[in-house]
Amino acid sequence: MCHHDSMSDDDRYRRFNLRIPKDLFERLQKEADARSHSMNAEIVQRLRRSIEHDDFQREHWEDQKKIFEEQEEKMHDDLVAADNYYNRQMELDVLSQGLTDEDILDMLRQRMIKTTKRRG
Repeated sequence: MCHHDSMSDDDRYRRFNLRIPKDLFERLQKEADARSHSMNAEIVQRLRRSIEHDDFQREHWEDQKKIFEEQEEKMHDDLVAADNYYNRQMELDVLSQGLTDEDILDMLRQRMIKTTKRRG
């Protein structure tokens, strides 16, 4: 009785027919010849690299997305803090200068104009 420690090719590989455009076939054949690979080895290698690249992109996209969301949240918090500071400064100006209602409306108009220009 013979015992094999490794799997046979039939266990590790699956055969299937593939139809591809002639120009792609010729390009793959040329690349395989240049690397001294069989056409099969060339295709398997390229498919494997493509799938690994997709996995890498997917993993890193999630990391980048999380970093972006954290930065976006921090920017939002910074803008809210700056806005609160500006509003508090305006309140202090109003209290310390004894401004009239018309002065306050003018300040608010100026602030709205500045905010609109920054966003535009």
